[in-house]
Amino acid sequence: AANGINRPDGKRTAPSALNKQDIDIYVIMKEGAYLYDAKSNSLQPIAKGDHRGAVAGGQDFVKTAPVSLVLVSDLSRFGKITDHVKLMAAVDAGCVSQNINIFCSAVGLATVPRASMDMNALKQILKLTENQLPLMNNPVGYFKK
Repeated sequence: AANGINRPDGKRTAPSALNKQDIDIYVIMKEGAYLYDAKSNSLQPIAKGDHRGAVAGGQDFVKTAPVSLVLVSDLSRFGKITDHVKLMAAVDAGCVSQNINIFCSAVGLATVPRASMDMNALKQILKLTENQLPLMNNPVGYFKK
């Protein structure tokens, strides 16, 4: 739901600038890193191992979150990449992050939108191209008791 469910016409319900659907969600867990495929509603393996430290950006609680969702904009989906396109991509990431926050709140999970992360490490781990920009992440877990 965070990135929009598929509609019968093949488009997703998450809003995005010019409906370019530029945001991809990478799922980082202790076991590995995965790309969420909205069309098949499945996780595609990207890298084995625990890469939560690259998402943490100096905040240790992220290293123990069961799941971190990394929001990456594929700027090439817009065509020409300009500063304005990068701003639209950031807004799109904000929309997806808000969906994550609302869902987690509804089901009793803890999350927080974050922009700090080791972008260079994530680009290597996730095998991103020069046109793919990590913008935000949401660690997801449980509230402390």
